[in-house]
Amino acid sequence: MVPRCCLNPQAAEEFILDPVLTGPVMSSFRVLCDRWSGDMDDIAVIVRVGDHAGFGDGSATHVATISLAGDPVAGLRVICTREAGPVRIVGVWSP
Repeated sequence: MVPRCCLNPQAAEEFILDPVLTGPVMSSFRVLCDRWSGDMDDIAVIVRVGDHAGFGDGSATHVATISLAGDPVAGLRVICTREAGPVRIVGVWSP
């Protein structure tokens, strides 16, 4: 998702469940893409099961923290119910 959205920021819109999140998600991806070298070795995405304790309302099935060179840059609350299923962003925060 990250490389694709860095190449085409509008691609993030297909992952966003609620259009009200478009601005904040696009803003987070903009920061991420501006800082990222493009080298896949520099990026890490840590995914945990469950919702974010501080920012969540229990609707997310997973939380993804995106880091560059070990520095957390963006956090996403997502719904994904199958391993190969679609990912839908239901929240975003800045770590």
